[in-house]
Amino acid sequence: MVVLTLSVSCYTISVRKVFLGPPIQDLASQSHVFFMFNLKSGFRRLEARENSTMATPHLWKVTCRRNAQKAPAGLTFEIIKSGTNAPPSPKEISAAIKQKYGINISETYCGRSYFEAVEVK
Repeated sequence: MVVLTLSVSCYTISVRKVFLGPPIQDLASQSHVFFMFNLKSGFRRLEARENSTMATPHLWKVTCRRNAQKAPAGLTFEIIKSGTNAPPSPKEISAAIKQKYGINISETYCGRSYFEAVEVK
């Protein structure tokens, strides 16, 4: 059995094949061809999986819990994020407030203690 493993950033692709009969001298060339074929198909599957994840938008309803500089408590707006299901970051919250209301708020005041983000399903 030949086991080849390749690590690429955060992905690991393992290729396994049992060779039952080819001569030892042909083993290296066959395993190389097999490995390259599986490597290409493995990357195609990873890209397809990433593309399907990236294509899914997530809608977040963000509400101001308490006064944050010029933003009053109860201020509500929505943020659409693609490629991740993580809640909006302080930078994204600050940018959304500036875009929708024209209010500049420091990212320091855009954390979880000031704003609550709930994913709309």
